[in-house]
Parts: sequence; structure tokens; C-alpha cells
Amino acid sequence: MHFAEAKSLTFLSLSDTKLTEVVMSALKDLENLVELYLDLILITDASKHCLLRHLHELTHLSLSKARFNNASLSTIRKSTFANRKVKYLDVGYTLVNDKGIRELRDIPSLQPVCLNGNIKEVCENE
Repeated sequence: MHFAEAKSLTFLSLSDTKLTEVVMSALKDLENLVELYLDLILITDASKHCLLRHLHELTHLSLSKARFNNASLSTIRKSTFANRKVKYLDVGYTLVNDKGIRELRDIPSLQPVCLNGNIKEVCENE
């Protein structure tokens, strides 16, 4: 897949597709991408991390029903969301719970975090 000609692309939905590591790697060239939807995909945390650290203009990220948990969120949070413009995050129907969301408290731009269908877990020491 060639994304070299699509560098000005701002919206992309690859939800419910069978992405390969090669395709994920190619997406990092979409430097103007603002909204990315990766719902219902099965890719590794390493691939998500590699891709997302290059998308500096990203404001909307949807990973609903994707293979995603608290550890996944922690992994990508350090590079993906640090000093970024991310405003919207959907991790509904994943294994992310209250404890995972606590990691996002220091991201001032982040507004709603969609947790539809996730199991609530009470956080201690709040």
C-alpha cells in the first residue's frame, strides 16, 4: 500500500480490516492525519506505538473493539499522547478500565474518553 501520494489525508478509517504490519508501517507517512479509526483490528501494541508516535496532528483516535488493554494504553500514552493535540479517544469495548484511564489525567487537551461496554473497576486512592 502506498501512502506517499496521500500525505494531505486528514481522515482515515481502517476499522474492521485485516491490517498487516507492512500497512501499519506505511501509515506513519500520513503526517497530516487528524482522525484515525482503527476499530475492530488485531494488531500488536508495538505496531500501534510505532504508528501513533509519528502522527503529530492526530486529535481523534478510535480503538473501539480492538485488542487493547491498560498495558496497551500505557505503552502508547508515553509517546503518542505526550504533548499532543489528542482531544477524543474511544477505547470502548476493550479491556481498558478506570485504572488505565487514570494514566491520561495529565493530558489537558483530552476531553471525552469513550468507555462504552467496558467493565468498571473501582480505583483505590483517588
